Amino acid sequence: MEQTIIWIGIIIFSISSLYFAVSRKKNNVLNSAFLVSLITIVSHIVFLDGQFTGMSINGDVLYYTRWIGYILSCTLLSYAMAQKLGIIGSRKIDLLYMMGMTMITGALASVTSGTIMLLFFIVGGVTFIRAINILRSGDKAVFKSISPFLWLGWSVFPVVFLLSPEGYGIIGVGISMIVYLVLDVYTKIMFYFNKAMK
Repeated sequence: MEQTIIWIGIIIFSISSLYFAVSRKKNNVLNSAFLVSLITIVSHIVFLDGQFTGMSINGDVLYYTRWIGYILSCTLLSYAMAQKLGIIGSRKIDLLYMMGMTMITGALASVTSGTIMLLFFIVGGVTFIRAINILRSGDKAVFKSISPFLWLGWSVFPVVFLLSPEGYGIIGVGISMIVYLVLDVYTKIMFYFNKAMK
């Protein structure tokens, strides 16, 4: 089941990469939509290869490298949001650091367990809240337009993590991978079709 989900992810993000590459309108602006899709393809190919994985106590495969892709792609998404929200200077740098730290602590939480895992998760939660607060300080109309992607997309990832085999193992790896893929499509592809991000 996991292999099928991984292949579906590769196909979806290959199509979106091609679309974002050829539909680009401004050549002098960073094409973050294309880069985010490309990073996600590479991440899924690493999943497919099966290296750099772990095993939960229930025998589920743990895809640790997911977080490397998220460090890069979510920081790029934050950069794109900051551009549209008019967030500049030290606030933009703070945002990028906070989002990067959220993903780094997610990676560390995924390779630890018990109290240590929970501590990394809490630190990541604090940096995530700080990042959202920085985004909220930008242009109000733009923030209103992108807020569903934050509340219905980004905010669901930590819940899935806690339920997944990387967290407390309440749901299996197959279900968590499906939910992660749906969230990735929503926050990395559909996000860029939002009129505020065009």
